[in-house]
Amino acid sequence: DKEVRDAMSDIFSQHQIKRMPIKDAVKNAPESMGCYRILLGDKMSMDVKRAENLRESITQYYNQISSSNAGKFLIVEWLACSSSEQCRRIKTKWEREKETQKFPF
Repeated sequence: DKEVRDAMSDIFSQHQIKRMPIKDAVKNAPESMGCYRILLGDKMSMDVKRAENLRESITQYYNQISSSNAGKFLIVEWLACSSSEQCRRIKTKWEREKETQKFPF
């Protein structure tokens, strides 16, 4: 576990996590491989995804929820990856973080 933590620390220190409302992310996310997570408000992680094309995947997610008011409150964080293994590690880390959250409802 320490080896994974060290590798993740290195990945996150070398890359900047981008963060913005989902309606803005559909225009600004890169068309590259990466991971993203959907946040409710400021920090409640609702969904974690790995994508071959971040912009396309975030746009598809947005189109699925755009008919509801939920899109007004959703924030997207993403990190472009240089390899599938890097994406797998990031997704695993974010999924573990999600599992430890306590939802207020």
